[in-house]
Amino acid sequence: MQIKPGYVVSLNYYSSMSPLSSLVTEVKDNLITLKLTKDFAAYNLFEDEPVTMGYEDEGSIYLSSCIITSINPGSRTVTVEADNFDVITDKRINQRFPVSLYAYMKSNSTSGNPILIVKNISVEGFKVISKDDIDIDNDFDMELSIGNTILPVRVKVIWKFQHDQNFEYGFKVISANFQTVNLLKQSIKILKDEYEANISKLKDI
Repeated sequence: MQIKPGYVVSLNYYSSMSPLSSLVTEVKDNLITLKLTKDFAAYNLFEDEPVTMGYEDEGSIYLSSCIITSINPGSRTVTVEADNFDVITDKRINQRFPVSLYAYMKSNSTSGNPILIVKNISVEGFKVISKDDIDIDNDFDMELSIGNTILPVRVKVIWKFQHDQNFEYGFKVISANFQTVNLLKQSIKILKDEYEANISKLKDI
C-alpha cells in the first residue's frame, strides 16, 4: 500500500516523549512532506536525523524508518526520506523493526561515549545514525535505551555510509547474555504494541 496526500501519520522521534500526529501533504517518490498538527513541534526536530513514521490502512499498520531532510518551523512542515513501509501487524521479533531510540557507545578508541541513534532494531543487530566516524570491523560495548530499560550488548560495525551531517552504520550483535536477549525481545514486542496502539488512535485532521 502506498502512502498518499491526506493520510494522517504518527511520527516517533527519539527525544520526544509522545508521538507527533501529522498530515501528509505531498509525496514524491520516497520524499514525504508532512504538516505537524502541534505548534512549535518542528522546533524539537533536527535535519538528517531518524524518525519512525506509521499509519493505518484497511486494518493494517504500516511503519517505516525515515531521515528528516528539511524542516520549516514557520509552516509546521517537515520533509522526510522514507524507507519501504512494512506491515508490522504480524512481523516476527527477529525481523528488523523501525525505531528511533538513544544508545551510547563505549570504546577506548574514541573520546567520551558517543551518542548513537538507533534507526531499526532486531535481536541480531541494529541500523544506527551517529555524528562520530567509526571504523568498519570495530567492535565495542553499547548501551541501548528502551523506555526505562538499559540493555548492554557488544556489537561489531559491518558497514557504514556517510551522509551530509552524520554516518549510518550496520551493527551486528556479537555478544549478549541470555537475559539481555530476552529483554531485547520483550522490549521490541512492547514497542511494536505501543506503535500499533498509537497509530490506531489517530483521527482525521
